[in-house]
Amino acid sequence: MSLLKAIGIFLVIIDLVTNTNCDKYMKLLLVDDNKNFTKLLKLSLESEHYIIDTADNGSSALNKMKQAVFDWVISDINMGVLNGIELSKKIRSEYPQTKIILITAFKTPEKIAELNIEAFL
Repeated sequence: MSLLKAIGIFLVIIDLVTNTNCDKYMKLLLVDDNKNFTKLLKLSLESEHYIIDTADNGSSALNKMKQAVFDWVISDINMGVLNGIELSKKIRSEYPQTKIILITAFKTPEKIAELNIEAFL
């Protein structure tokens, strides 16, 4: 992912999350196997007073969701263990109140439209 695309994604995510008229202390789960991207996004959102947890794949994310309630899940699509599309389907089924943003550095998958998510970047 290029630096400019990563910066653009950061800005859009922060704008989407902060403009939802919700409590500043919302709990967000960031799911991405790119630890540098996750760390930078986590620091940016924590500076806005959000409560942030991270997971490096969809399976780990689901385990964390069994232990805590998250307002938002921001997930990469392309991960080795349980990709973002499958994670989104499971979240919609088991945690319908959780808002979802999917991100990717690759082409837009055709199946995104049927996922009923809040945003795709």
